[in-house]
Amino acid sequence: MCDPPSVVKAAQKVKAKTIRYTFTRILLILFAKKAYKLYKT
Repeated sequence: MCDPPSVVKAAQKVKAKTIRYTFTRILLILFAKKAYKLYKT
């Protein structure tokens, strides 16, 4: 299976974007939980 370089590059870009997006969401959730705990006490 040999994909054209442009297709491979596009796929890598999408993958990087998805990983960054997921990572940001996890950080936001953790931050929200911490803030909620601080707010409650």
